[in-house]
Amino acid sequence: MKLLNLLPILIGLLAFSSAKAQTTGKPHVYVADSVFTFGDIPQGKAVTKTVSIKNTGESPLLLHHVLTTCGCTALDWPQSPILPGKNASMKITFDSAGKSGRQNKVVRIVSNADNGSYIIRFTANIVPAKNKE
Repeated sequence: MKLLNLLPILIGLLAFSSAKAQTTGKPHVYVADSVFTFGDIPQGKAVTKTVSIKNTGESPLLLHHVLTTCGCTALDWPQSPILPGKNASMKITFDSAGKSGRQNKVVRIVSNADNGSYIIRFTANIVPAKNKE
């Protein structure tokens, strides 16, 4: 009877250890500043932020593609593998030319990581440029 009471616990432990084994050994993407704002930007100005991409997994992280939601955002991203426990920098440049008001943008990292594609979000508020007199 006691063995029958322990059966659900044993099945749960077996399922947990099996799920953990499936993710062991893979890379994992982490970006501390995955949501940020550029604040108020004069129209026509380009601003840049450098974010750190960390591989918290157990094998090399390969960034296959890094995509943006529009041509107003340019990226300089690492082409080399990011080793386990290491960081690499990525520059995100937003050009406010032709934009006005609040802007919400997305950068998507597509890689071999176990956590799938990784999303970085940023906002900016485009204000009219001041005229020089």
